[in-house]
Amino acid sequence: MGLVKEELEGRSSYQKQVVADRETFKGMIQDLILQINSFAPTDVAEVEKFMGELEAKMSQLSDENMVLKAFPEWPVRKVELLRELAARSKDVREMIASLDVASPTWRTRPNMVDEANHVVQALARAQSAVDFMNRTADEDKRKFLEAGLPWDPKQLTRVKLAGLKVAKYVMKLALSAHQRYRGACGDASLDAKALGHLKGQVQDLLETGLKFGFRVHQFTGGFDKEANDLFSAVNSTLKAFMGWQEEAPPPPPPRLRPSKAGPTFQDHLRGLAQDP
Repeated sequence: MGLVKEELEGRSSYQKQVVADRETFKGMIQDLILQINSFAPTDVAEVEKFMGELEAKMSQLSDENMVLKAFPEWPVRKVELLRELAARSKDVREMIASLDVASPTWRTRPNMVDEANHVVQALARAQSAVDFMNRTADEDKRKFLEAGLPWDPKQLTRVKLAGLKVAKYVMKLALSAHQRYRGACGDASLDAKALGHLKGQVQDLLETGLKFGFRVHQFTGGFDKEANDLFSAVNSTLKAFMGWQEEAPPPPPPRLRPSKAGPTFQDHLRGLAQDP
């Protein structure tokens, strides 16, 4: 009986709080309804700012859903879309940050092999999210524009540009490791075992750089000149390192045909470069 009494009293207390919130925050909610209905942002940054302020106010309610049931004019669908758009923008920003090796928050690994693998894993996570967003992009664009909300077609391109930067980073790591190995070969203090271990690490890095470069090429839909040059350098260095006979300069990664449905990756790069 005691447990039942406590539960009933708890429900009664909860219900009283919901009713009290409806009265206490009535003016705020009615004002928010007007603000939300008239809100017509021109970019995603405005949406994030607006939603930050809205969420701060809604957090005062004991139970948002229950309190708002007393306000049938509350614009449920628009608030859902605003939240989705703000969350999407935050996700994209975090993906880009997760690929920023120059960021103070980037945790550099103790050796080049671990560092390269860390970058590969970071891109894999971002690529998975981008692939999902690409699958829903047409539907997302339609529903946001129909609701009068902004759509940023360059969001995912910025993630791909970040991917291009880390591809260059990994390929540079591989070439740097090879240069260090060449210098170590003349170091009399290193025994054969240590040199052999170093050689294995260099081979691993060169292979990782080559595979990762090709994977990023497929992910971004193209390379810029610097990435092309690095990819060719890693390719030729690996062949020479493995003792393969090279008869002709290695070709760059296969270029994807531009889609007739929209701009190419290079067009997006030029567009990003022109952004203020």
